[in-house]
Amino acid sequence: MNRLCGVFVVAGLTLWIGCQRGPAIVGSLAHATPEAAFQSLKQAIDNQDWLAVAKNLVPESQVNLAFALVMKTSFSTFGDEAKETSLNQLLTTHGLNLDDEGEVDGNEDLQENLNDMFKSVANIPALIGDLGEWSKRHAREGDHDKFLQMGTLSNVNTTGDKASGSVQTGDRSMPIEFRKTASGWLVHLPK
Repeated sequence: MNRLCGVFVVAGLTLWIGCQRGPAIVGSLAHATPEAAFQSLKQAIDNQDWLAVAKNLVPESQVNLAFALVMKTSFSTFGDEAKETSLNQLLTTHGLNLDDEGEVDGNEDLQENLNDMFKSVANIPALIGDLGEWSKRHAREGDHDKFLQMGTLSNVNTTGDKASGSVQTGDRSMPIEFRKTASGWLVHLPK
C-alpha cells in the first residue's frame, strides 16, 4: 500500500508538469474550431460524460486525466475492501495493474513514469469513461462530482495548428490550449 501511495504522490506531480508524448488518439471528437472543441468539452463535463470528455482531449491530456481519475477513485476506496476489489477489477480489465508498477523515486523522469504507467492501456478514453461511471456508482448519496469544471472561454488566439485562451470559472481564470489534428481541433490541458 505504501508503494501504491508513493506512485500516486510522485506521479501526481506530473499532472502539473504535463506529458509531451502519449498514445494515439482513439475515437477522438475533433472540431472545426477551438471554440467548438471547448463547447463540446464543457457540455461533456456538465453531463459528467467522461468518455466524451476524454474524446475531446489530445492524447497527452487524456493520460493526465486518466491518472487523476485513477488517483481520485483509488483514494475513495480506502477502508472499503469491496470498493477496492471492484476498482482493481476495472483497472485490470483495461490492462492497468498498479501493484505491478516498479518503485518510483525522485530521481526518475516523472513524465516518463506517467507514460509508463498507462502504456498497457489500449484505449485510454474507454478507461476514463469507465472510471467516471465507477465513480458515479460508488459516490455517497447526494454527492455531485465537481472534479473538473469549465466556465467561460475568452481571449482565444490561434497560430497555425495551436490555439490558446483562458477559462473564467467563478473568480478564477485558467489557461487552456488547443491543438489541431488531422481531423480537427482538440483541447490540450496545459502544464
